[in-house]
Amino acid sequence: MKTLFRLIVFVLLIGGWGLAASALHVVRTTGTGSREFIVVPKNRIGFADTYVDARAWTLDDVSNHPGVVRRLIETEKYTAIASAADDGAGEEEAGACAGGQVEQAEVERQAPGRGALT
Repeated sequence: MKTLFRLIVFVLLIGGWGLAASALHVVRTTGTGSREFIVVPKNRIGFADTYVDARAWTLDDVSNHPGVVRRLIETEKYTAIASAADDGAGEEEAGACAGGQVEQAEVERQAPGRGALT
């Protein structure tokens, strides 16, 4: 009986952790300290893009993860992926990012109707 109780508690704990993981994006960035990992809630529960390593992202990677990028913009944590515009981009493409900061016009273009995201 004791073993059965422990098994049920173990299964409930693992299931709860799995449910919690399916509701969050964990984004690893080039930041230091506590900003190295950013936790962002998902719009829908699912295991797609639960963990994303954005340290070496390019503009192609940004377009391959639209859900993560959309949630980073909506939660105003878009500077975490600003380095993607710097790496390997030409002069015109890199204009969206100056000194690691995403320009307001670029953010408004990606999230119309949200107004200023300052």
